[in-house]
Amino acid sequence: MKQYLCDYVILGAGLSGISLATQLQQTNDIVVLEKSKTPGGLVKSIHVDGFWFDAVLHLLHFHNPQVEKSLKGLLGKTFKPLIPKADVRTAFGTTKFPFQLNLGGLPKEAAIECIAQYIEKAYTQPPKIKNFEEWLLHSFGEKMCEVFFFPYNNKMWKRPLSSLGTRDFIWNIQNYNIPKVLSGLLPDETKVESYNSNSWYPVPKKGSKKRCMGLLIDKLVKPVKQQIKLGEEVVEVDTKRRQVITESSVGRSVYQYKKACISTIPLPVLQNISLPKTANKVQLKTNGVLYAMIMLKGQKYDTANLWDYFSDESIVFSRIIYMQNFDPHTAPENRWSIMAEITYKSEAKKLNLKKMEQKIKQNLLALKIVNKEKDFIKIHFEDHEYAYAVFEKNTSKAVRKISEKYLKKDVHLLGRYGKWQYLSMAQVYEEAIKKAEELNS
Repeated sequence: MKQYLCDYVILGAGLSGISLATQLQQTNDIVVLEKSKTPGGLVKSIHVDGFWFDAVLHLLHFHNPQVEKSLKGLLGKTFKPLIPKADVRTAFGTTKFPFQLNLGGLPKEAAIECIAQYIEKAYTQPPKIKNFEEWLLHSFGEKMCEVFFFPYNNKMWKRPLSSLGTRDFIWNIQNYNIPKVLSGLLPDETKVESYNSNSWYPVPKKGSKKRCMGLLIDKLVKPVKQQIKLGEEVVEVDTKRRQVITESSVGRSVYQYKKACISTIPLPVLQNISLPKTANKVQLKTNGVLYAMIMLKGQKYDTANLWDYFSDESIVFSRIIYMQNFDPHTAPENRWSIMAEITYKSEAKKLNLKKMEQKIKQNLLALKIVNKEKDFIKIHFEDHEYAYAVFEKNTSKAVRKISEKYLKKDVHLLGRYGKWQYLSMAQVYEEAIKKAEELNS
């Protein structure tokens, strides 16, 4: 086995691992280990038959001026602002997203009932909230839950909402004050606050060799390209011997770290490969996401939305993404494309892709997003087992304890899956900067 010695070993060359590496490499000897043949993790650009897609859709939502300045500096003029317009399609009708700010799109009776119950809940002493289902009910009222929040979240999480925790699931659900919710009853022309309005996406010139969010990864990788070892799967992390063992096409390698190991790989994976073995290991659950990259010809669906949400259980996907509204050059001339997002329980049996393709086509034709069967050119699937961390009632507490135990052994957890929490792209980048400052100090 080949043996290497360095200051820091970083597990995973996704956004968090690469971002940390760029901050550490100036004053430290580092190595980044990645099992894939390309860096980026889920932040990759996929190129299929002249069509461009994101491996998983990402927008950059900025709340920190320092992060905004840094990332805009990397992407320059290719970085464009986008307003994340979207519709919510329910059994009661279609309205705009966020649902709770756009109740005017619903039938009058349903909208009035939603508002009345929302106001009633706002003036009701909150009970002790025990789970996600109760949080939704108390936050929005029975009618909003019936119309959207229950069917959509049942479809998204594929588990009883009463079995899930509370605060760890509300990263994309905001509770607004009564005047803002009431303003959503006004006509569509009235401007209503949108969700994550400071959003950005790379849109390079026509004919660019690469498109989509993978452009950001390319920029981040440049200064640390030599430190990234691709095609090396981490098979063992021995915290006692302070070494990481990898397996590649040429055999095994041992990476000894002097200062620390930083793991951005999914926490359940790290637990499985860590030595010494831990008794009573915590079982962490996750939802995977299957992305169907749909290449089309014929008449393009007429919408200015970036995506639409679908709460109806008879529709296999929870979201449809309109790629040309992000970047008009992600499809060849006279072609267009969409992505369908399908979530599933990672512990469930493997999805049947042939059946899934049939269901997607049937749904898109029924919804009139695609006009004719012959308009489908090809559907390419990208399957990601780790997409959304599932938080049951005691998961947060368990993750904190796991993190503390690793930290005592100089193993730091970082990133969305490494820390086992929801983080946006901008938050991942920000946390990597903070971690580098902490380690350098």
